[in-house]
Amino acid sequence: MLQRSGSPLSAVRMFAKAKGKESGKNTMGGDVVESSGDVDGGGDDGEVDEIKAELRVATKGIRMGFDLGEDVGGDDDDDIEELLEELETKYEKREAVSVGKGDAAEDQDETQEIDFDLLVGDWSLQYTSSTLARFTGGLSSLHKLVPRGRSVKIVMSIKQVDSDAMMFETVRGAGGIGTQIKLWSKWRVKGPARFALEHDKIEYFKLKRFADSWKPLRAFSLFDVTHLDRDSLVARGQAGQVYYWAREEDRTTV
Repeated sequence: MLQRSGSPLSAVRMFAKAKGKESGKNTMGGDVVESSGDVDGGGDDGEVDEIKAELRVATKGIRMGFDLGEDVGGDDDDDIEELLEELETKYEKREAVSVGKGDAAEDQDETQEIDFDLLVGDWSLQYTSSTLARFTGGLSSLHKLVPRGRSVKIVMSIKQVDSDAMMFETVRGAGGIGTQIKLWSKWRVKGPARFALEHDKIEYFKLKRFADSWKPLRAFSLFDVTHLDRDSLVARGQAGQVYYWAREEDRTTV
């Protein structure tokens, strides 16, 4: 784990280890682990909760990763992505999921099916390593129309499986200027662990435009689910880029 001395993330790790010693179990992994077995999607409940707590610390104040810059691979990225990989390995279906191989992945037929009903709801993006999204600085690039505008929140709203979906991007700029960009999409299951967002129309400043050829939106189009439970979603894009979402009712980041 790449950690810097005295960082909040290191403090969380030290606290978790101390807690494990007091309770007589190893909360950071290993052989002596008690499992409640009640985490949706598998894995040890305590360990998964600890990883999520570390992720809350690691993703705080980075504006979904956009503040880390266009080049992915710094210390902060390494910290977050290692935590996400730990979360993925706790997910029972992780080994069967084909990640980043496109629609022709040969092992898709052997993949255990995801319970896509768990995806219904509102999901707030906490982090992405997508180079396109980092270059764009948001979902749509339309924040650039606002003086000193920045994308500060992206929400994916799924109403039901294989139906309509929406994405919302909150933009804030100089002098308190702000707006919300709305994106209408079709949400489609493309494989046992894969779903796609087929973007239709986008609305900004009360103007609507077709969005099917809107280049920045390609960063949010095809996802392989690598972790899914009641409050967290981790997905990978075709090039292996990672997206970490938290259910909106449980955590809101602005």
